[in-house]
Amino acid sequence: MKIIKTLSVVLGLSSVAFAGDYSITVKDGLGRDFTFNKPVERIVGIASQVPGYLYAMQGDSASKVLVNMAEHGGKKFVSGWYAEILPEFKNLKMTANTGHRFNPNVEEILTDNPELVIQWHYNQKFIEPLERAGLKVFTWACCSVEQNYDTYMQAAYMSGDIGRATTMVANHRSENEALKK
Repeated sequence: MKIIKTLSVVLGLSSVAFAGDYSITVKDGLGRDFTFNKPVERIVGIASQVPGYLYAMQGDSASKVLVNMAEHGGKKFVSGWYAEILPEFKNLKMTANTGHRFNPNVEEILTDNPELVIQWHYNQKFIEPLERAGLKVFTWACCSVEQNYDTYMQAAYMSGDIGRATTMVANHRSENEALKK
């Protein structure tokens, strides 16, 4: 008999359900439930901050998990300041969008065989074509401080390790509270 436990993150963010060895249910930016039965190994990022959040949670392995990126977000990770501090992303494939920076290149994304596509939540016209093609689209909300905390935690849940994210978010909360005083 599988024992299912629900862990509410002490920080007041998403709820996570664990079953068996690894099964996590997380809400995306649109409030939809997504279940991951293992850490996600192939991600296409259309949301521009995907490499940064994944790197913050997974370190060097993030460059192996991120198989394609939208050009508008990827450019800063293949040249300039980010490329200097995160050289793992210098060869990042950037063909996940066409025209408008969040408009997905569905045909190209399908060739990457991603387990998950990460897209911003705010415009359904950039999500629907991906879902019609049978892709699993996880949305990130933007841009409040609380939404950023949620995004750190969501990236951590996808990687299978929430310890680093929990510490980062707790530190950010503490620092923000100190600034208010």
